[in-house]
Amino acid sequence: MREKVAVLGGGIAGLTAALELSATPELRAQYEVTLYQLGWRCGGKCATGRNVANGSRVEEHGLHLWFGGYDNAFSVLADCYRELDRPPGHPIATMDDAWSPLSSVVLYDNYGGRWSHVYRTFDIEPGRPWDSVEVPRFWDLLANVLHTVEARISWLRSESAGRMSASRVGPVGRVLRPVGDWLERLIVRIAVVVAEWHHRHRPTGRASRRRAHPVAWLLAQVRDHSWRRHVCDHLGEDAIRHSFSELDMMLTSMIGILRDELLWNGFDSIDDLDFRDWLAKHGAQPTTLDGPDVRVVYDESFADSTGRVTTSTDMPRTNRDDRGAFAAGAALYGLVRTRLPYRGSVMWQANGGMGDTAIAPMYETLVKRGVDVKLFQKVTRLAVDRDRMVIDRIDVEQQATPIGTYQPLIDVKGLACWPNTPRWDLLERGADLAASGIDFEAGDSEPHAAMTPLVLGQDFDKVVLAISAAALPAICEEVMSASPAFKTMLDHTQTVMTQAFQLWLQTTPSDLGFPYGHTATTSFVEPVDTACDNSQLLWSEDWPAESTPKSVWYFCGVMDDVEGENDPADPRDRAKAAALGYLDVIGAQWPGIVGPEGFRWDVLAAVAAEDDIAGPARFDTQYWRANATSTERYVQTIPGWTKYRLRADESGLHNLFLAGDWTRNGMNIGAVEATVMSGMQASRAICGSPKKIAWDGHAWLVGA
Repeated sequence: MREKVAVLGGGIAGLTAALELSATPELRAQYEVTLYQLGWRCGGKCATGRNVANGSRVEEHGLHLWFGGYDNAFSVLADCYRELDRPPGHPIATMDDAWSPLSSVVLYDNYGGRWSHVYRTFDIEPGRPWDSVEVPRFWDLLANVLHTVEARISWLRSESAGRMSASRVGPVGRVLRPVGDWLERLIVRIAVVVAEWHHRHRPTGRASRRRAHPVAWLLAQVRDHSWRRHVCDHLGEDAIRHSFSELDMMLTSMIGILRDELLWNGFDSIDDLDFRDWLAKHGAQPTTLDGPDVRVVYDESFADSTGRVTTSTDMPRTNRDDRGAFAAGAALYGLVRTRLPYRGSVMWQANGGMGDTAIAPMYETLVKRGVDVKLFQKVTRLAVDRDRMVIDRIDVEQQATPIGTYQPLIDVKGLACWPNTPRWDLLERGADLAASGIDFEAGDSEPHAAMTPLVLGQDFDKVVLAISAAALPAICEEVMSASPAFKTMLDHTQTVMTQAFQLWLQTTPSDLGFPYGHTATTSFVEPVDTACDNSQLLWSEDWPAESTPKSVWYFCGVMDDVEGENDPADPRDRAKAAALGYLDVIGAQWPGIVGPEGFRWDVLAAVAAEDDIAGPARFDTQYWRANATSTERYVQTIPGWTKYRLRADESGLHNLFLAGDWTRNGMNIGAVEATVMSGMQASRAICGSPKKIAWDGHAWLVGA
């Protein structure tokens, strides 16, 4: 008799747990896995939908990039592609078809009330992240950082020499200048040699620990000498300020890792501090703390504005300032994982919607393995047997009734895709439900929906709880009562709304005065501070020939909670207002999109039938959303609170296992890689597989 596992939630954490539990014939013979998912599609916060009535365009929850250091996420997905073994003619047959590299970003900086920007490019490294897993050691990272630092200081030195030549410097200054240059080169070269020695020999244990503080002192000399000699008197020069900002953050991060002995104590040992405060503690300059290289860390993790505690209806916490809050260890760990050790490109973009490129293959692989994926399942209650300390019943509401077997995917140009609405024709009373405006993903159900209790020993033996954190208090009252640690975790879990919009353009940004090619932008105006060119997926949309857009850009950002805002339409209206507010200032990025009368609405692409719509009303042909429901809210990593997170096997109940970006998964931030790691950990807690999870724990730092 196979042991039955109920996976609650079909986001990436739940999908990963189900994939790992069914990864081999032996596991499939041992476990019967059933996945229960709210609404008509899987993917959670990475779900996408195709708008068939509007060019079969991709409509996303937000902006999703995978990073070249996401070893586990790429590994799990690569296994799915290999197992599906799509034919050569398939539009996305392999991982090489599925992903495109993105190796640049534009960072915006508002210094002294004036906008400037810096264009950062990253080297294309050998390999691809789905080919193999290669976890570096800290000394490898330090050597990598110092090669970048050496180039930055060389540039700053040349800029200083140019300024000296243009100024009236006395003979003493001209004599001493070469001496200063020689000393600076010597300090930097010594630091590089030390890092390269450690990179080659990789000392561990006491030998490594003894060298930490002297190396940190040497790095501080490099940083502080550069600041005094080249930067402090020239902060008004954008290029100098931007160059030092990157140098300062990288070196200060390395200095702090060594001084605080994070190689041995773990990154979470500094999670009681905010990331900016930790950088300041180790000597980062104020211009760096307020500059784009630090802002992007907060912007990309929606940490620039704090939201609500999951177990409270009170208003958001009050911060010390308006810059948000991000636990230092988690922020630093995320920075290391996404920025430094990567193969191929630092970032990767899906060549279809995220739902088509990642979520659909994961779902199809589960179905092929015989995993039962049940859609339209609203989990309402986990009941606890206090005597045995187990989940003994799960109440599930059937939101809608399929006619026969519900097939959730549709074909768009040969690609299996999730539609942006349920397939009403495959549901009983589907037309009436569509006309009623029912919103399954907000938790709505059809009238007189059936409640089905899942019973321990009959329908399940073990449970993987992979539902988003903000939805858990309503479902898990008995779990919180039985497990004080679980309640404490949710009392110290904070989530925030996000917002997004997408623009399809009849031209390219380069034709509108944007000086760069295919790239991303971030740290621009709040609250929608981040954007990315996603034109690489236009091929997968099905526009009329006369209405095919030339480019498409995605925009996203955080969204503050507003007191008394209970109508779901209110956040959506605010998201639209924020999008329009962004378009009021987008001329700072794309000068050509602004004409004599303001924003050029005619640049927005629409299907042929909508071509006669003019002015601001043309924005209504685009796409925007507020991610406001409990399952859509982003989980934040608040200073002092990661210690309350629970690991996969620490729920306090014998048959309940945890998966999600709200768990203590090692990464502890709202990222695809963190959710994949949590799903793998939940599977391992149940069946012992997978035995190895890349980057699990912090021993990778010193090879322990």
